[in-house]
Amino acid sequence: MSLSFVPYYLPITGTFDVFTYWSELNEYIDLHNASDPFFLYLSMHMVHAPLESPQRFKNMYPTGLYCDKRLTIQAMVSVVDELIANLTTKLKAQKLWNDTVFVFASDNGGDPYVGANAPFKGGKATLFEGGVRSASFVYSALLPAVMRGANLTQMTHITDWYNTFCTLAGVVSIALENNE
Repeated sequence: MSLSFVPYYLPITGTFDVFTYWSELNEYIDLHNASDPFFLYLSMHMVHAPLESPQRFKNMYPTGLYCDKRLTIQAMVSVVDELIANLTTKLKAQKLWNDTVFVFASDNGGDPYVGANAPFKGGKATLFEGGVRSASFVYSALLPAVMRGANLTQMTHITDWYNTFCTLAGVVSIALENNE
């Protein structure tokens, strides 16, 4: 069986898709009226197969310590870090950061053949904790002070965000209205 993946490097544009996303986001934020609310959902392909990264990010890490796959994964995470840093800097410069709810979440644990999910057993495509548990965080000046910096260990699911976003936006969700 052969799987084909859409590459991150796009020969048509001569760049990686994450930089195309940033270019579009940058332009959108520049043109956005700060008094109007907006919702931004950014789903990045990195860190995912195929394992590809710009060389400048690979150069950030010493060679010879890890296999090439691990080095590329580290570089891919650094690409994501740079995009998030650019995005938060831009939102602050445009005076939008204090009204932003920033959620960072992963869809699953890492691939156990190229990543590390320790101390959890398993990885992506398994029902063990290493496959279903992933890091996430929320930042917002709009969060109640008691929740800022809190470390929560309860299980959550993506559907939990809907009611949270509705509440923060000042609207009643259909689920809450129906006591669901």
